[in-house]
Amino acid sequence: MSLTDFDKIYIGIEQEHFAFKNNRPPQYEEIQQFFRLMRQRGYAHVHNGLDGVILFVSKQTEFGTIKVSNDFCTHIIEASLPPLINPSQIRQLFINIWTDISESLLQLGISLQYGASLSTKPDTLIVDRNNRYDLHAKRQRPTPYSRLWDPLFTTMMCATQIHLEIIGEQFYRALPTLYSYEYISPLLFSNSSSYLGEIMHCIRPMVWQNAFSKNYYVFGYPEQIPTSKDAYNSRIADSIGFIRDYSFIAPREFGTAEFRSTCSQNSVDDVLLVAAFRLLSWITAVRVDDSDYSQPEMRGHFLRVCQTGKPDINILQNHISNFEKSEKCWPKQWCELFNIIIFRLKTILSNSVSL
Repeated sequence: MSLTDFDKIYIGIEQEHFAFKNNRPPQYEEIQQFFRLMRQRGYAHVHNGLDGVILFVSKQTEFGTIKVSNDFCTHIIEASLPPLINPSQIRQLFINIWTDISESLLQLGISLQYGASLSTKPDTLIVDRNNRYDLHAKRQRPTPYSRLWDPLFTTMMCATQIHLEIIGEQFYRALPTLYSYEYISPLLFSNSSSYLGEIMHCIRPMVWQNAFSKNYYVFGYPEQIPTSKDAYNSRIADSIGFIRDYSFIAPREFGTAEFRSTCSQNSVDDVLLVAAFRLLSWITAVRVDDSDYSQPEMRGHFLRVCQTGKPDINILQNHISNFEKSEKCWPKQWCELFNIIIFRLKTILSNSVSL
């Protein structure tokens, strides 16, 4: 498949939500009970092979395999959907999965909590004591020190992460343009305003941006964006204390680009809009020349939108125009969602101009 066969691009989704019982994180055994309840709904257990602990559950569907797990701690539930092309299929599968999850949790007195950040850290954290935990807890602090920094900040963050099967040299060439559109994620999809006493328009990306030292080159919105696979791998190799690629747009080993900056969304409608925005950005980056802005300028723009929610009018107007120029390439099944995104951006632009 060509990366420009836009109607054949598969889209995967990883959705996270907080889960609490009487305002506290679930106990480890309660999560094990939750996994066992999911088995009654057709999910298979995956054990660690040592002491019978269930690591996650999975289920085969007509669309592919779905997976449900904890993410780093007991109070974050993550569901991973198989890659799909049609938004109606994504909608159906998403609703089915989260119905299974929420009903099983409720049997244990555990409720989902929407939002992408916690304003305060839970009194008790129950984390997975694995290698990733040790690496995060011991990683180098950023300099200068930020009040947003916490070694276990991932226990206070939830995301809606989108995967597109677009990896190839064209992806790396288009990476600066994809990042130039990144500010639209906090502009349209902010679901986090408060964290550890700090308040911003969209604070979750800013927490990530302050989570690593500057010599860890692959996190958040990079200061330098590679435009080839070799250059990208060099940035990884040069990163001190490398754990994983935590860039907001990260190529993964299984052939997808993972878009990671977006806050966890509350509804399937909003999740589909996030997926549509990512696909629209890719189509536009490939089909429309957009070299009007420098990388530092666009990185600063992204950070300002996260802090204030106010975009540069000229940049926004130019990007709306670019999205519309790519219309001839839009897959039919995504047109309605693309138009909703453009309408919302035009509304923000109109309101900004009238101020």
